[in-house]
Amino acid sequence: MHTFLTHFPHLTGLPLDMEVAVQAANLRAIAGLALPDAVVVAAGLLAGCEAIVTNDRRWKQRGESLFREFRWIYLEDYV
Repeated sequence: MHTFLTHFPHLTGLPLDMEVAVQAANLRAIAGLALPDAVVVAAGLLAGCEAIVTNDRRWKQRGESLFREFRWIYLEDYV
């Protein structure tokens, strides 16, 4: 999996640093996100990402209403 992800075109791993941790904590407090979801959104916000890709329809629906700055891509829509 590591080899696949590190060589996948146009995919960049983002660091989980103190800035992301603080932003994630704020998102948990404000939006009530679970920790893993808050980390994903926080990293995306800080990195200036345009989209979040998920295979969880409920997370996509909730994310779209809370974080309109992203394009939310649900993988099942493309199968």
